[in-house]
Amino acid sequence: MECERLGFHGARLNPCGFCVGGSTGLEPGHGRDCKGSCGGRARRDCHGVCGGSAYLDPCSGNCLCERDVCGVCNGRGSSCFLLTGITPAVVPADVDVKITLLGAFSGETRDVLCVFRRRDAAVVGGSTEPTTVTAAGRGNGTSFTCLPRSFQQGTYLVTPRLSRLGKEVNNSNVILTVFNKDVGFDKMEPTTAPYRKEENKGESLRLVFTGGDVPKFPLYCILQPTERSQRPTVVPPSVLAPASHSQCHVPFQKTSGDFVVFPSLDGQHPLSRGFNLSLYATRPQIKAAYITGDGEKLRLSLNSDMVTEDKQSVVMNIGEDLKVDARRVAPPNPGPLLAAISGPTVAPRCGRLELTVHYSWGAGPVEAFAWTATRNDSAPLEDHLKALLKANSGPYLILEAEDLEMEMQYKFTVKVTADTRNTAEAAHLLTRRDVNAPIVVLYSDAILNQRPVSPEDELFLYAETVVPDCNGTLDDLELDWTVDDPRVRFDFGSQNSPVYRIAPYALPPDSNVTFQVRAFSYPTQWAYGESSVTLSVGSSDLKAVIKGGPSRMAGQGQNDVILNGSPSSGGQDPLVYQWSCLDEHLQPCYDYGPTATSDLLLKPLETNREVIRIMAERLEPGKSLNFTLEVFRTDNSSGEPGVKAATSTLVITQEEIIPLAS
Repeated sequence: MECERLGFHGARLNPCGFCVGGSTGLEPGHGRDCKGSCGGRARRDCHGVCGGSAYLDPCSGNCLCERDVCGVCNGRGSSCFLLTGITPAVVPADVDVKITLLGAFSGETRDVLCVFRRRDAAVVGGSTEPTTVTAAGRGNGTSFTCLPRSFQQGTYLVTPRLSRLGKEVNNSNVILTVFNKDVGFDKMEPTTAPYRKEENKGESLRLVFTGGDVPKFPLYCILQPTERSQRPTVVPPSVLAPASHSQCHVPFQKTSGDFVVFPSLDGQHPLSRGFNLSLYATRPQIKAAYITGDGEKLRLSLNSDMVTEDKQSVVMNIGEDLKVDARRVAPPNPGPLLAAISGPTVAPRCGRLELTVHYSWGAGPVEAFAWTATRNDSAPLEDHLKALLKANSGPYLILEAEDLEMEMQYKFTVKVTADTRNTAEAAHLLTRRDVNAPIVVLYSDAILNQRPVSPEDELFLYAETVVPDCNGTLDDLELDWTVDDPRVRFDFGSQNSPVYRIAPYALPPDSNVTFQVRAFSYPTQWAYGESSVTLSVGSSDLKAVIKGGPSRMAGQGQNDVILNGSPSSGGQDPLVYQWSCLDEHLQPCYDYGPTATSDLLLKPLETNREVIRIMAERLEPGKSLNFTLEVFRTDNSSGEPGVKAATSTLVITQEEIIPLAS
């Protein structure tokens, strides 16, 4: 029924929100990926595996695949039982914790037990037995999250057990450290600081903790605003501080405020004591000053935002009079002149019609508007319309519906002139029908877009309805939105609303999409007024993104370097990933691990993953490694200009234990 109302005969709405079948030409499963998920990103690789990571080698043309930790192509951890690490590796005693096991678990997602055996033996009934904690886990075959009961203080050997077979990893050397939950620092410095990086001359605020008997593990900081309605922020261990066990590097906040800082060794549970931190705003300073090009105004630019209190502006005493060496500057480039016309496209038999010119011009107001019109039957334009258009030199054209011939389509054109070098033209189609109906006008926030809109844009369409005096008997007005392309994910919840929202990724790329809105008096749907707008949709901007920021620190221990490129292009487009690594001498990164099987740190089959994980022991200490991610669309991975995007992350290695947050 919904699709019939849009004009797609014989079509039905599928679970993904698309009209399929009938006149649409779309398959019933349109909008699903190969796993059956609506809007999913899973695609079949060159081996035909849904969600597989195999890819075509551009040199040989061969289909190459990614091997899992078991060494199996597209194995996803289903062919072996292996533990490679845990996170977090240190937790407090006597509290509930959450621990994730990483590795390969024979493809199981449920039947795995997390086993924690205490390394220091306890005497039980005259015999020595290790204390063991077990907990059920759930995961995806390569990671399992367990919620064990509280631990006693000590160190534990961690192993996974396949519960239905009793199979267990016997050669695990993964250690969980459990510390006294009552430990804490005695002091934190500083306790006050300006909230912006300009005054601090750095990218972060260094907090130093002293005193107390706290184990020497990399330190997290949990920032809790004093306004409890605001969510806390977890700051991972510093990537640049050598004494990461006693320091936190806190990013500067967007506004001033008071916080309570809780040190933490696992990022989940605070130590026993928190510390007050006040981030305050300094007085604003003049960053730039100049006289505008028209000589009428003095413009000042301050280095901080305006201060408001109770929604009223507050003038701060800056301590001295302003002293400005003002200079005259040329006006900025005004950009191109843009123009568009809004108004009804289908009008009733009577009533006043208004066409409005919308224009954008950075150099000021435009006064020259020249109107013309033609009929679609090529007959000469009526004399009274010629006289009306000739006399009108403004941005508004007022017509009476009776001025137009019934069932005749007119094309109204306006030429907007700013100067001899800057002009713009816009056109609008209008037809009068022999019905009593309201007049509706459609507006869009994209009406003056010079470039095509992007599929990831959020847009709004607005409908304004007027009932002419000559049609005063109309009541119970309704609106009905339609679209001409079934590939649009139509918002049926807005179909009868005066505001229609186009959600991100609802428009098909590289297309022209026309939205129409009709206004009518129920139940005479055939007697309607109509307005429409056509949107030119371009391609999605291709973006390469590495989760976690432009730099991080890696150290020795059980921690892995995790480089995650999944946020690229908003997680919507199916992409081909290509990773590379160069050191500070622009040489390839080499594998420094004791069990290295290749000279290169990134093996060829590892470079096409969405997420790469590198054991810290494979990184040579004291190096700066630049990891670069290039992404290509799956329909064009040739690397031609305009079809790829790149970004990079710097990883600095140290000879100490430093956990990494991806």
